[in-house]
Amino acid sequence: MATESGCLRCYNKGCGKDYREEDNHEKACRFHPGEPFFHDAYKGWNCCNKKSTDFTEFLNVPGCKVSYHSNIKPPEPEKPKQEETLAQGEVLHGGSPQQPMNKPIEVEERPSDDLPMVTMKPVVDRRLTAALNHFKSQLQQSQHISTQSRIPICTNRGCGKYGEGGEMNTQCHYHPGVPIFHEGMKFWSCCQRKTSDFNQFLQQEPCSKGEHNWADAEEAAKLTTPCRYDFFQTSNTVVISIFAKNSMPEETIVAGNPTTIKVHVVYDFGRREVDYFWKLHGVVDPRKSSVTLLSTKVEIKLKKASASNWPALEWKEER
Repeated sequence: MATESGCLRCYNKGCGKDYREEDNHEKACRFHPGEPFFHDAYKGWNCCNKKSTDFTEFLNVPGCKVSYHSNIKPPEPEKPKQEETLAQGEVLHGGSPQQPMNKPIEVEERPSDDLPMVTMKPVVDRRLTAALNHFKSQLQQSQHISTQSRIPICTNRGCGKYGEGGEMNTQCHYHPGVPIFHEGMKFWSCCQRKTSDFNQFLQQEPCSKGEHNWADAEEAAKLTTPCRYDFFQTSNTVVISIFAKNSMPEETIVAGNPTTIKVHVVYDFGRREVDYFWKLHGVVDPRKSSVTLLSTKVEIKLKKASASNWPALEWKEER
């Protein structure tokens, strides 16, 4: 197909440039021979496995193959043939009676929010167990601090060290900026090292050095904002992540019924706590749902009662 300027349009995926036939050669076109895919917020090409969470960045991924331009337009996918509407009781080739195509879809009634709550027993990750055991041993070895609430903690972002033993005299490694979460990417405003994985974000080496900013646990709790939480979903599950570090398994409670979830998290080795209550957009099966306590977060995996896509985590009543 020729454009108004007399050039031909290349239909190779990832190219789309206009060209003249006399300029076409074996290295003229850079394109993707495979197909694009879109999965779990990622966009990419299956031919080179390059993916991104940003759509503009996905569009600008350079092709992985070099060859001639092609002005042959690929065939459009065939549309499914529309079946003829059958009358009630009509039989096709000896088969069973068919239901009318225009039968209304039955809307499942939403269960009551007052149904009994089911407590979900948490699974504790080994790294959290190791962190809790290490903290307990430090408490036992500390002779000059009589209560847990008096242990000082550095409030500089990215540090989080406790002022025990020789830690009081060490240099502080911290982030002077603030955390930013945008379009699936996590990074600090001060050093701009972006990642889509939250655990990798937490493990990033701080970019600045200086003095610790010590405060006892009660003061530190006043300076700390509530925990951030996020969620993602598949057709069968909804996964809620509460980014509370070092939660206490004996005191953290997650309970729910088909339409509501109630969460109480005691974290930071028992120094802080946070509560959440969600009136869910859809219906779940709490008996088939699970809770995992990690050293960096509390992860709640809810089993949907039926395959569906929720436009939001919480259900909003129509006014």
